[in-house]
Amino acid sequence: MSEASIQVGLPCAYPLLCQWIGIVLAVAFVAGLIAIIYGVLKDKKRHEMKREQRRQQRAQRKKHR
Repeated sequence: MSEASIQVGLPCAYPLLCQWIGIVLAVAFVAGLIAIIYGVLKDKKRHEMKREQRRQQRAQRKKHR
């Protein structure tokens, strides 16, 4: 029974290569999440700037009336 081992995941002929593939996939996943969060925050900031510009334009139109 000492030779029997429980294997989790897919069998891999080159364990070091599989380890690096796993690391690369994890890094890619984290980078994707960061890119999504960055995009959402950037879009939110741009939306806020446009809202402020519209508010200022409305204030100027009321001033000129």
